[in-house]
Amino acid sequence: IAKENGSASQHFGVSGIPAAAVVKDGKVVWRGHPARLTEAQLKAWL
Repeated sequence: IAKENGSASQHFGVSGIPAAAVVKDGKVVWRGHPARLTEAQLKAWL
């Protein structure tokens, strides 16, 4: 997303960096600052 025309940023609701999105089964299940993403959250989505 660092080098794109803005469409991916808009799609995922990214308004600043750093930003992360977790996509499961084609749906965004989480988005936000990567420092707020916990190991427990990731394990729950796996």
